[in-house]
Amino acid sequence: MAFGGLPRHVTQLLRLGETPPVAPMRMTRSVHRQILGTVGSKPPESGMVLGGDPAAGVVRDVVYDDTAMRTGVTYSPDVTRLNRVLAEWWDPSGIKLLGFVHSHPGRLGRPSSGDLEYAAVILKANPHLERLLIPILTFDPEPTLHPFVAVRTATGAAAVPVEMEILDEVLVGATDTETPATGSVPRVVNFREVREETFRRVGGAYDLGRLRFSRAVIVGVGGAAGFAEDLVRAGVHEIVLVDPDTVSATNLATQQTYRRDLGRPKVEAVADRLRDINPAAEILPLQLDFEQLSEAEIEDLLGLDLPRPPIRTLLCACTDRFFPQARVNRVGLHFGVPTIAGQLSMSVVVDHFGWLGVERQEITLVRVIGIALLALGVLLIVRD
Repeated sequence: MAFGGLPRHVTQLLRLGETPPVAPMRMTRSVHRQILGTVGSKPPESGMVLGGDPAAGVVRDVVYDDTAMRTGVTYSPDVTRLNRVLAEWWDPSGIKLLGFVHSHPGRLGRPSSGDLEYAAVILKANPHLERLLIPILTFDPEPTLHPFVAVRTATGAAAVPVEMEILDEVLVGATDTETPATGSVPRVVNFREVREETFRRVGGAYDLGRLRFSRAVIVGVGGAAGFAEDLVRAGVHEIVLVDPDTVSATNLATQQTYRRDLGRPKVEAVADRLRDINPAAEILPLQLDFEQLSEAEIEDLLGLDLPRPPIRTLLCACTDRFFPQARVNRVGLHFGVPTIAGQLSMSVVVDHFGWLGVERQEITLVRVIGIALLALGVLLIVRD
């Protein structure tokens, strides 16, 4: 798949009576969260690429276009970088381009003529695409996603409003012999055989049955890739990865990252490594800022409200910033979930008190309470 130059003729929205029947726009709840949490938190005219399996028609993968050319009223994708993403990452992984989402200022909740120009270009460059998803996000009064698709016309492309379906991902409950739910990707791997062969030599070392139905929620994955891998190698079956960042060149010397992952969301890069260890594991990568999640959303991630919740959920704070670490500990105390904190930079705490010659910062009640909660969280785990 590729992006090309602009067409000469483009149409606007189809007139009443000309709109053909179009299937709903379907995406997973994690993708919906990532769109609202990423594009919805950036200035207008920011965007993401949407990917998935065209046969299933469900958006399951996104990449934030952080190098796009944008103004307050225009968004132009970085076609060089995105073509590289498609060729080096998505195509080998079986992920296909399904569309773009980007934001508009104010309440302009429909595609512009410029949006349709790019849609026509992409449809022309990808003749196998029957339609291109071009949802628009607006901010007033709150971030809202308006579902549209672009379809071909004799002179270019037209935007058609469609319904939107948000699909819940089930990390617990499905068996290897169950028929996949509508919209899910059919399983082509015998997961039972994978589990039996992978863990054949360690079956008597620890309780694989318990770990298979346990979940780890890891907040901050840049420096925690090895930790996440160890959990999967030990048999933990459900891993939720939360991190808003993408892999940059500066991460190569400090984190377990590789040049092939440059520009990718860290959660996606780590998720691929975990699936390579155990394809049967359920991995949910979320390119989101944990501090921006509501308590209800966090409860969903912990799996506490599922009909069959995990036997045990472990919440892991692995960021290098103080306030996300403190939020993770507060969440652990609030929901009564075992919580551990790792990779806490000494300077993060030292800076608040001016020890070791580091510039002193104002000591506020919030910071003191946060440090206390970090310590209390560790003590509770030790007691348990």
